[in-house]
Amino acid sequence: MASECKTLGSSGCRSIKNLMQQIDGQERLRTLFLRAQILFMLRATLFTFFLFSFLFANGQYKDPKGYVASDSNQESPAKYEWEKNAKFKNYTRDSYYLVMRDSVKIAVDVYVPKIKKGDHGKFPTILHQWRYWRDFDLKWPFSWLSAPPNGPLGKFFKTVLANGYALVSVDSRGSGASEGSRAYPWTQEERDDMVEIIDHLIAQSWSDGSIGVAGASYSGTTSEFAAISKHPAVKAVVNMYSLFDVYPDNAFPGGMHNIGFTEVWGEANEALDRNELPPKAGKAKKFVKGVSVPKKLYDGRSAKGIFEKAQEEHKNNVNVNDGALTIVYRDDKAGSKAAVSSDVFSPHTYWKEQDASGAAIYNWSGWFDGSYNDAAVKRYLTLTNPKNRLILGPWEHGGSFNAGHTNPGRSGFDHIGEALRFFDHHMKGWDTGISKEKPVHYFTMVEEKWKSSDVWPPKNSEYKSVFFDEGNTLTWRNNFSTHEEKKGEMKFWGDSLNHLKSTDMNKVLKKLEGEGTVSPADEKRLAEYRNVDKEYQRVLAELNAEAPQVKQWRDNDGGADVYQVDSTTSMGMYVKYRSVSGQLKTPHTYPDRNKRDSLLFVYDSEPLAEDMEVTGHAQVDIFISSSTTDAQVFVYLEDIDENGKVQYVTEGELRALHRKVSNEKAPYKQVGPYHSFLKEDGQLLVPGEVAEMKFSMLPISYLFKKGHRVRIAIAGADADQFRNMTNDEPEYTFYRSFKYPSRVELPVVN
Repeated sequence: MASECKTLGSSGCRSIKNLMQQIDGQERLRTLFLRAQILFMLRATLFTFFLFSFLFANGQYKDPKGYVASDSNQESPAKYEWEKNAKFKNYTRDSYYLVMRDSVKIAVDVYVPKIKKGDHGKFPTILHQWRYWRDFDLKWPFSWLSAPPNGPLGKFFKTVLANGYALVSVDSRGSGASEGSRAYPWTQEERDDMVEIIDHLIAQSWSDGSIGVAGASYSGTTSEFAAISKHPAVKAVVNMYSLFDVYPDNAFPGGMHNIGFTEVWGEANEALDRNELPPKAGKAKKFVKGVSVPKKLYDGRSAKGIFEKAQEEHKNNVNVNDGALTIVYRDDKAGSKAAVSSDVFSPHTYWKEQDASGAAIYNWSGWFDGSYNDAAVKRYLTLTNPKNRLILGPWEHGGSFNAGHTNPGRSGFDHIGEALRFFDHHMKGWDTGISKEKPVHYFTMVEEKWKSSDVWPPKNSEYKSVFFDEGNTLTWRNNFSTHEEKKGEMKFWGDSLNHLKSTDMNKVLKKLEGEGTVSPADEKRLAEYRNVDKEYQRVLAELNAEAPQVKQWRDNDGGADVYQVDSTTSMGMYVKYRSVSGQLKTPHTYPDRNKRDSLLFVYDSEPLAEDMEVTGHAQVDIFISSSTTDAQVFVYLEDIDENGKVQYVTEGELRALHRKVSNEKAPYKQVGPYHSFLKEDGQLLVPGEVAEMKFSMLPISYLFKKGHRVRIAIAGADADQFRNMTNDEPEYTFYRSFKYPSRVELPVVN
């Protein structure tokens, strides 16, 4: 090179050097580009393998070819175009331990959108706290492919971040990577932690001072407790698929132990507390390393040893099933280290505090979400904030599937978009259209249609009774119903007479007796009065005429049907209660009702002359005797098509011990009779003596088609889901007569 430089001179030499450097730089760029291509291809290949393996490991459900989700047809609630607001493509993550007032360290992940030029850098915050690991670490090489946040809510979290919210995910005290222990769910300490965490968050430089709380299932309840705290920063809560009253909404529906949930849930939590996936996680264990562990404290100090200490403390956690096995009544204290009644950690106990918070509450559930649909209704009816909303879809627990028999498959509803529509309105003040819609939305099964209402149940829903009759049949009319209609008619005309008399009609009547002059206007009112009185006297005469016959009917016990209970009877594993414990991996629920019903006592109606929509809470009023001192009664509403195929609609259950309809005011608003489930209200049966059991079925909106028949099926057990708390196999007698008019009142839409 030196000889060439002598020949060309200094300027020529510099030109050659520059050219060589350019060539060398280009070669380096090509090399780097080639490496990047190889790296990208390798990453894409591994990601494809990971995705395929993960879907395979989880038994991924595949929709049939041509499937179109019924719930995606959104006129109201309207589909929200949140994608146009998803302007933040990147975010930062800060994972640390936050020291609480009692020195317990809570694991917190803070995600903040990366600030673009010109942005003020202040964001509203969505808080999520639960006991199922706020995030998990993936094993290599899968950890290379997916950046946090991961987990079942990862997509929701990332969408929230893209739409200009900070996102904070927390491991509840005594779970995940957090220190502490838990004798029962939603302890006071856990709730107090939320308040302290909220104070911490609104003090951050990136916070605009407002907090929204979102959650599903366990975290749905933590979100509710955030509102109950009445922290002024909490503006809106999306509470999805969660309980309201712990005892009847999940652990003891109808006073019967839902061991199919508590046992599986207890085992799963024990595994998570050991930093393991639950037993039924399957091949997902190949990919998941364990809970994500913060490496530092908030102040920057090393977090070395904290997780190990937390793991030791988690060994003191109490399995909820151990306590449930010792409980009969609502006010029983669990025979475990919990030593409290369920009302202590039940949100319904604190509904007045929640109501006073001023936070807007979105109550969210599905027809196949265990009994959480009823929980959502009770919460909505009880709280008074006009900003609150209620949605009831065709979903199981979590909303992944449309679980109705007409068009089962993956949900097409934009759950994330609807949640953002709610948050954007209440936290950013945007006009998202949500305030212009009616507050209640529900999906009518079979009709496959969204509907809206100002109230729940809808105003156009009225009860129509269907009575047990001989030969395993149902009838819409009998002597009892006819007599009740006449009594109702007499009351109507009697009330009308009293109303007329209260509007100075007595003065007009006195004018007829010579105490004044009867005017033309008086004559018109007299004609109306005489017509009403005539109708009243007609109905009264009819009732008096049939009084002897009614007495005979009342003195006669009438017909009855005997059913021998088989305590091994089960509704199977594909039922709504299984979805709450995460075991329902398919939209195909209750697939074999014909087979199941062969073990039940059934009553069927004649084919319907026209379509009939049932929307609301069916009411069971059954007269029963048992050969023992207790009874566990499961009542199912079903639909039979022209070919005899049976489909599940809804259900209700009640243990006879808890049958007393309380005279005390219920602690919250609900549809149907209130059972306290308290020890003082417990009533054993007298063997062979008739008792009345009145209770509600879980809410539903369902269209029975013309030509179909209504079926009421009754069981004395559901062995795969509910523990046999009476430890016997009694004989039940169902009574059906004027004296004992067993029936189900259906909320029929006019």
